[in-house]
Amino acid sequence: MKKNGISFKMDATEENRKSLLKQVKSGEVRKVLVKQDIPIETDHSLEQLVDDLLKRFDELLPFYKETKKYTKG
Repeated sequence: MKKNGISFKMDATEENRKSLLKQVKSGEVRKVLVKQDIPIETDHSLEQLVDDLLKRFDELLPFYKETKKYTKG
């Protein structure tokens, strides 16, 4: 999250989700970016890297779908 020009990480908890939603609605926070770290090991094959990327994508997809509830119409 970036607030007052300062970026920081928050855990993906229900409590934090509710807090961020409240802050977005009040205008205190404009938007929230959800990210996942993907460690890249030099000994991993391309197939392993693709598997890691797909796993992280699957973990982020529910967050993306949740945003659609608030951006429709």
